[in-house]
Amino acid sequence: MRRFIVLLILLPVQFALADEVVLSSGEKLQCQVVEHTAQLVIVDHPILGRLEIPAEMVQEVLRDSHLEKLDKKSEPKIEAKPKHTPLLPKQEEKPKPRWRSKIELGFSGASGNTEDANATFALTSILDRGYDKYSIDSRYSIRSSRGDRSENKLTAGLLAQWPLPDSRFNYFAQGRYDADEFQSWDSRVTGGAGIGYHLIDSNKLDESGNVIDVFDLGIKAGLGFLREFGSENERIQPEGILGTNLTWQISPRQRLAGDSTYYPNFDEKGEFRIVSKAEWIFDLDTLDGLSLKLGLLHEYQSQVDEGIEHSDLSVYGAIVLEF
Repeated sequence: MRRFIVLLILLPVQFALADEVVLSSGEKLQCQVVEHTAQLVIVDHPILGRLEIPAEMVQEVLRDSHLEKLDKKSEPKIEAKPKHTPLLPKQEEKPKPRWRSKIELGFSGASGNTEDANATFALTSILDRGYDKYSIDSRYSIRSSRGDRSENKLTAGLLAQWPLPDSRFNYFAQGRYDADEFQSWDSRVTGGAGIGYHLIDSNKLDESGNVIDVFDLGIKAGLGFLREFGSENERIQPEGILGTNLTWQISPRQRLAGDSTYYPNFDEKGEFRIVSKAEWIFDLDTLDGLSLKLGLLHEYQSQVDEGIEHSDLSVYGAIVLEF
């Protein structure tokens, strides 16, 4: 069949066509070129009709007296596939860093001899990518006794940490906003930055092969500022940052966490404030990610307005859902 086609192509017939295709064998085909690509040449022949010629069989295309050479480099190279392709072990993709969040909800009330009610709502989100870590937290609590409000405060903060490679040191930056109806100020903004160090960092693997913190003790130091609104002293006050934090995994289902930070006031000699927190968390079997939390938050401020207590202690309990 191929020989028959070649014989027809080589017939000494002159056509009044403007295009000419030169085959790799040297034969010339008088025709009209319909499409010319690096893979295929499509032509209309007056005898054979429409032909699709593989580009590898075409040497030149003469169209309107202009020679067009096929770019052999642009032709796709077809590599022979092996009969048996070896199966490569499937590589497990590393999980992409994502935010881990927790919602806390606590509520209690009493009626009878005393009428008390209090509610707490908190949200915490953490992003840990190994080379940096970001934590955002917020908490709102309200308490009333016999219809009179005794607590109404909001706090929200951001903590960023950058561990140094192959080192126990890390850099940190922090900021916080506080609003409290029963303080010597209406609202307060604090911030600062410094360096931290892990005194003890003991880890082990759990049953699933994941690394868990068994006992982690760290310290930090830095410089910061404080600005109060709605108080007798509303100017920006420089202060220091000296703190410690502790995480203890008591068992696979329960752990202790706490931190305490001392803020000496550089503007007012001898003045300072201390913020401390301790929490006990117990994982429940009812639902994955569900836990019970009991904690306390204490703040002591040496400089307050008249009629305001220096010490402020909050005790709370909440159901926590992690997602």
